[in-house]
Amino acid sequence: MKIVLIISIFFQVVAVIVSVRLIKITKIYIPWLLVALAILLMAIRRFITLYSILKGATINLEATFGEYVALSISVLLAVGLFFMIPIFKSIYKNELELEKRNDLLTKSKREASESQVKFKKLSNLTFEGILDLQQKSGQLIARFKQLHFDYTFLVQIH
Repeated sequence: MKIVLIISIFFQVVAVIVSVRLIKITKIYIPWLLVALAILLMAIRRFITLYSILKGATINLEATFGEYVALSISVLLAVGLFFMIPIFKSIYKNELELEKRNDLLTKSKREASESQVKFKKLSNLTFEGILDLQQKSGQLIARFKQLHFDYTFLVQIH
């Protein structure tokens, strides 16, 4: 019975350690702290029973069966919590990747918006330049016609 209690206490302490580690991984404090405290109280209860047996107390068959059930619970709890660590690490890693992609998307949207504004300004300048060039070309042609008319008029007079 002593060995069962010692193993049970060991797995409960492991479960407490894993619960505390999950606090750091998930950044969720109160629920994991409560789980860790509950498991710690279970370990203390097992320790009290172990202490009583070491002092010479006897344990009946029903209590022995209860201790085997408690050992099974302790093992399953510790192993279950241990297997949760990679899940929460994966979730945390995915959250970081999602934040990174969200930042890239925000940056891309901002750059696209800035490029669109620059394109509009450039196209307005180009359009205004074409209109200005067209106007100046028209003025130049008109001036050329005037000069040609004046020249031909002068040639005809002489």
